[in-house]
Amino acid sequence: MTQSEHRGGPGARGSTGNSPVETRNEAVARLEGDLEKLRALLREHMLQREAVEEELRASGEQYRMLAESIEDMVSLHADDGTILYVSPSCTKLTGYAPHEYLSGATFSFIHPEDHALAHAGMETVLRGESPTLELRAVCKDGTHRWVEMRPRLVPAEGRAPRRILSVTRDIEQRHRAEEALRRAEDRYRALFLRASHGIYRTTPDGTFVDVNPALVQMLGYDRPDELLGANVGNVAFRDPADQASVLARLSAGGLRDWAEVRWVMRDGTPISVRLAMHAVRNDDGTLEGYEVIAEDVTERQRREELLRRGERMASLGTTLAGVAHELNNPLAAIGGFAQLMLRETTASDEDRAALQTIHHESNRAAKIVRDLLTFARREESQQRERIDLNDVIGYLMATQRYAMETRGIERELKLAADLPAVLAERTQIEQVALNLLVNARQALEAMIDAPAEIGSGPRQRTPRIGVRTWTEGRRVMLEISDNGPGIPAELRSRIWDPFFTTKAEGEGTGLGLAMVHGIVTGYDGSIEVESDVGSGTRFIVSLPADSRPAPPVQTEVRGNTTPPREQAARALDILIVEDEPGIRRVLTRYFASRGHAVLSARDGAEAVKLARQSAFDVVICDLRLTGIMDGYEVVSRIRALPTGVRTRCIIMSGGGSEAVATLRNDTVVVSAVIEKPYDIEELRRAVEG
Repeated sequence: MTQSEHRGGPGARGSTGNSPVETRNEAVARLEGDLEKLRALLREHMLQREAVEEELRASGEQYRMLAESIEDMVSLHADDGTILYVSPSCTKLTGYAPHEYLSGATFSFIHPEDHALAHAGMETVLRGESPTLELRAVCKDGTHRWVEMRPRLVPAEGRAPRRILSVTRDIEQRHRAEEALRRAEDRYRALFLRASHGIYRTTPDGTFVDVNPALVQMLGYDRPDELLGANVGNVAFRDPADQASVLARLSAGGLRDWAEVRWVMRDGTPISVRLAMHAVRNDDGTLEGYEVIAEDVTERQRREELLRRGERMASLGTTLAGVAHELNNPLAAIGGFAQLMLRETTASDEDRAALQTIHHESNRAAKIVRDLLTFARREESQQRERIDLNDVIGYLMATQRYAMETRGIERELKLAADLPAVLAERTQIEQVALNLLVNARQALEAMIDAPAEIGSGPRQRTPRIGVRTWTEGRRVMLEISDNGPGIPAELRSRIWDPFFTTKAEGEGTGLGLAMVHGIVTGYDGSIEVESDVGSGTRFIVSLPADSRPAPPVQTEVRGNTTPPREQAARALDILIVEDEPGIRRVLTRYFASRGHAVLSARDGAEAVKLARQSAFDVVICDLRLTGIMDGYEVVSRIRALPTGVRTRCIIMSGGGSEAVATLRNDTVVVSAVIEKPYDIEELRRAVEG
């Protein structure tokens, strides 16, 4: 075979006439051209690759510069948590250098108690979510620091491994502030729940949004949810208008102190409450609601009222103790002379009746003084007797007849027959009935004196006072009524208070009904008032009937016969020490009439001088004397004299039962203590033994 044939190969047989050499050259040329094209394409590809790599290197450098320039720590993690990159900010955050992070395990830099949270966060990221984790990072010095970690999944192309990019921020200061705020809120909530005062928050319209247990209890509810959503004006305020008034004062800037209001409990019980209110506003000044502290002051007000009343009673007791002596001295003289004249006079029945009235009224006046002391000092009276209430009413109506008739006031008496007796002091029962009668009469007189009204009205009624007695079971009932102007509802609860009066200054002390109430309740009785403005008033007194059998009736002998002059068993030398001339004259006259030798002294100095000169069988000495010596010292000095060793000393006191009790318990030796105004027979028995 020739060389040309070999070069042509099989293709030579298929040629169209070209020589084998030409065919081969063309093929080689084509191949070289294609190769050159490939080389050109490769060069272009390499240039593009270099440009891309350069761009990638530039971008990576920018990202690195960005990561290393921010304060937050930036880190890159493999999907198994391995740290691939960490920015230098890690050193400022935890104290570790970047290379220490790259050589350690990820979770060794997280507090052990937060590992579970970190694992869960990584799994969440791999699912395509973007959580925010708050956990504690471990610092190189062994401490822990709260950080906020925001891991994000980095998109990967093809089969490239997944990466997690995380930005970690220091939140230690914020976490401390939040923790302090939580603790403060916990303390506030604990204080809110444990406070003894009621605390609540409302919307601007007064709807409860939060209440503490003390408020729930204060209003008588069982659970807070029974109040939440309700309006405080409807639930708590006795008068919703009070709430509007308080809010108006608050909005006007006038509520700078506690506001006292009247609330009502769930069961209707009224209570007094003090409110401290604060308006809560948003940043833009819009009213958000009210925060309120409520203090129940009902019991405190009651105690303060009792204290004030006690102070008034103590003041009254002190005053009355001082004036009792001055009142009882003239009463003792009046009563003493009345008793003497009743024993000695031969006057007519009418004059004797007048003397008996003087004696009776002086005793009643003296009893009233003692009753005032009893009321003011809360003392118990023991001198009780069977009292016929009808007899008391008949006597008092007779004494008031003239005053009523001259003012045109009609009287209606309906006294029950066979009325049971009551066990009491007559003067106190008289005081009860007289106070009620006088109040009724004065109410009618005020109506009579009022200007005439046009048309029908109270002024056109005939003034009338009605008195009625009856029995209800074992109770004796007394009703005293009038058809006067009546008592306003707002005053009815106060009429029993001491010193409360609606009368003009100088016309009343406000003690009358207070004493009536005290006397009646002191006998286990009750007193009620029914009144309507314009229709009159009814007082109803109920007293327990005396269950003891009635004593036998004693016949009283009356007439013009002069009682026989009585003589003492033996004559006594008597010294009377009294600074009141009237009492000295009564006692001197009386004991001289009984055959005794009587001397008198105006003061202690004169009495001691007389006692030095002669011995006395009996010394009657007033407790309070003018001068430097009182009855105590006079008796002590006379008993210390040789002439006074056997002298019996009798003290007279006008200071009430409390002073008498003090004397009886004192170390001064006295034979008797007589309370002014005295009964002359009681004094006689003490003197003559």
